[in-house]
Amino acid sequence: MKTAVALKALAIGLTGLALVGQPNASADKAKVEEFYGTGFRAVSVSSVQQNLSDCGDGEPTTNVVFINNTGTVTYTGIMEGTGQVRTTSISNSCVPGQAHVGIRVLDTFESVTVAGRTGGAVVEIIGSGRVPATGIQINDNT
Repeated sequence: MKTAVALKALAIGLTGLALVGQPNASADKAKVEEFYGTGFRAVSVSSVQQNLSDCGDGEPTTNVVFINNTGTVTYTGIMEGTGQVRTTSISNSCVPGQAHVGIRVLDTFESVTVAGRTGGAVVEIIGSGRVPATGIQINDNT
């Protein structure tokens, strides 16, 4: 019984020590610099599409598709550089006229210049979208 109590106390003590020893995440914000500007992003990719499902309805326009694009990306403007791009997306159009799309883009740079500073970088873009049925207007501002 004393061993179990001692182990519980040790576990609680170690947990408390781990929590106390964690650095304050907001301290990292002291080194953050913000840059503002405009620019352009241009890509050259090859695409591979894979049909994951035909939705089981025999309708050729309804399906679930995985799309993988790879190639090069070039930024000009506030960011200057050329790197590699990989885009993955999935489109679910099992309900005719109401497709749902998820997308993830990774732009990877060995060397890119941002506001006069040069180094490596990764830019990640994540998004989702949907297409409403014919005659329906989506207002996501409300």
